[in-house]
Amino acid sequence: MSFWDPGWRLVIGTLVVLAGVAAVAIYEGLYNIAADVPHTQPVYWLLETARERSVAVRARDIVVPNDLDDANRISKGAGQYAEISSGCDLAPGMKRTEISQGLYPRAPEFRRKPTLRLANSSGSSSTASK
Repeated sequence: MSFWDPGWRLVIGTLVVLAGVAAVAIYEGLYNIAADVPHTQPVYWLLETARERSVAVRARDIVVPNDLDDANRISKGAGQYAEISSGCDLAPGMKRTEISQGLYPRAPEFRRKPTLRLANSSGSSSTASK
């Protein structure tokens, strides 16, 4: 089958038309991507998948430090979290803020007692509070 056979022309033409429709829809702002309105399920899936894949690909080469239980590292990390993240993600004992209530998608609530996932010898998991 030659590249210019009618079948290929139809496929290429369809792709060009779809790309054009998508470009017009994006340019005209037809889809509301505001963070205060929930997305449709397909859009939510697309954004969530793109975020998770992007993080996974970039996290491959990260070397986990071997001193994660070091008191200085923990103290420094806690200070950075309190300064940068606690306004949105909260911290244990904090009440929800106006910012944390307005986030979409909702941030994880670290103000609650953490729950650990424990794997048992059979491979299934259970939860336990810290």
